[in-house]
Amino acid sequence: MDIDEFKTDIINDNYGIDNIDEIANLISTGMSLNDVCIKLELSEEQKSILLLIYAREYYIQANYKAGDRYLKEAEKIKCDSRYVKSLINEVRKNKNFYKYKVDEEYKSLILKMR
Repeated sequence: MDIDEFKTDIINDNYGIDNIDEIANLISTGMSLNDVCIKLELSEEQKSILLLIYAREYYIQANYKAGDRYLKEAEKIKCDSRYVKSLINEVRKNKNFYKYKVDEEYKSLILKMR
């Protein structure tokens, strides 16, 4: 795999939600995520995945409050899909990674001569 294929995979991989651009446009107009899901007739599994996509993006932007809100909403949805459960665990793990990466203070090494 080369870098171009990796970029394409990232751009096209929205966890099986094909109309992610339309969803993003509706949300940017001020429509709530729940209203978007109703309008586009998304299943509970797709709604959970969409919530996790937004949680992940907020964590990447270091907006932990919004990320936590979307993650909690996704966890509340009763979805028996192993796929969704694995995505929830992945987002939780990445949340901690992004949080600690931002909070981490890089201290320079100090050598003392004796």
